[in-house]
Amino acid sequence: MKTARKQSGKWRAPVSVSAFILFILLVLTAIVIETLEEVPYSVAAEAVYHVCTAIHVISGILFTVCGVFHIVYNRHTLKQYLKRRQKR
Repeated sequence: MKTARKQSGKWRAPVSVSAFILFILLVLTAIVIETLEEVPYSVAAEAVYHVCTAIHVISGILFTVCGVFHIVYNRHTLKQYLKRRQKR
């Protein structure tokens, strides 16, 4: 059991940092997409819009995957927190 916890422990920080970076990327691309919807049509704006949309979708999927791994790697800590919370 301890070896499994040690193995998951080495991935906790990279998964958390990745989730944070992907969240920031999601926010930034959402802002760019919303801003470009108000801009009059141009080829450059349309290209940037499509690239940002693709990045937004891919980072959203990766953010969801990181969220699942974040919960899996922190399940022991979450269980302890919920047990302490129920005792109150």
